[in-house]
Amino acid sequence: MRSISVDDFDLSATLESGQIFRYLRLAEGYLIHHRDRVLQLRQKGRVLYFDGADEAFLVHFLALDEDYREITRSLEVETTVRRAMARYRGLRILRQDPWECLVSFLCSSTKSITHIRVLIEHLCRAFGKPVSLGRYRGYGFPPEGAISDGKRLEQIGLGFRAGYIHRVNQMIREGFFEEIRREPYEEAKARLMRLPGVGDKIADCVLLFSMGFSQSFPVDRWIKRGMEQVYFQGEKVSPRRIRAFAREHFGPFAGYAQQFLYHEWRTRGRSPMARPD
Repeated sequence: MRSISVDDFDLSATLESGQIFRYLRLAEGYLIHHRDRVLQLRQKGRVLYFDGADEAFLVHFLALDEDYREITRSLEVETTVRRAMARYRGLRILRQDPWECLVSFLCSSTKSITHIRVLIEHLCRAFGKPVSLGRYRGYGFPPEGAISDGKRLEQIGLGFRAGYIHRVNQMIREGFFEEIRREPYEEAKARLMRLPGVGDKIADCVLLFSMGFSQSFPVDRWIKRGMEQVYFQGEKVSPRRIRAFAREHFGPFAGYAQQFLYHEWRTRGRSPMARPD
């Protein structure tokens, strides 16, 4: 395996923070699927060992070229986020493929992460092409236009999500995501939300985890519950109000604040109001 030096990077926190689904935990490191390639990554201190990609792809995918210290400095004034950053420093927001990210989060509606991963694997086995790395054999993520058999989608257990994915597959044309990247956040989100099955949360996930919109603040049940307890004194508030508060309170890197808080609250599995260790 080749290696590169990394600063302010935590492979485990990055992969296991809910932003990506196609990875396997190995005895040492991880195996990651990304479109039609398989990556093997292992971190030891400040050294990242890798196979299945060149260094340029790895730096881009893992966002190793971001000014991480600027991002974290901008959030350190916030006590709750500062505690989460101290625990999971090095968590990065990946630059995933937008198509794969979109379909993956369409699979995620009302499902646990474990079940989401199973559904995506079934989807790749049904419509993807074989891929390999060393002795490992798997299936790549089907490209745009390849998820064309609606009946087969239903057969792999996607339920109501099958119709959304089938229709989105028919609607996405070449250049769609590149056009969205060039638009302001609100317009980009509105365009994504015109797609079948894409609401506020999925749109924000796609914008944050694959398209570089760092102000996106996805609100799921963990974030809603935690934000209500910490920032709204236990008051029940709408996701819309939470998103507006987050963009004002956390600033241009609200998406990073969201990831630190999400990973903290979900991993620790307790009330965010609990006394810190």
